[in-house]
Amino acid sequence: MKRVILLINGFAGMTKLTDKDRKNAAEWGFLVSTVFIIPLFFLPHASELIKIGLQLLWGACVSRAAFMANDSWKKNKSL
Repeated sequence: MKRVILLINGFAGMTKLTDKDRKNAAEWGFLVSTVFIIPLFFLPHASELIKIGLQLLWGACVSRAAFMANDSWKKNKSL
């Protein structure tokens, strides 16, 4: 449970993570981002505001995960 809280805090930027934890949080971020995009397939008659909101949340989650993965990749490449 402590590890999950550490990864969530690190993903949100509240805690500094090690390279291994940053990579792990980025992978989980990509997986969790599907929570925001999958409902769009099953809600064809939802309002446009809900659809736009879900797309924005998905984009924010994927962008954060990509930046975290990119930072750990750069550090591993420079070693």
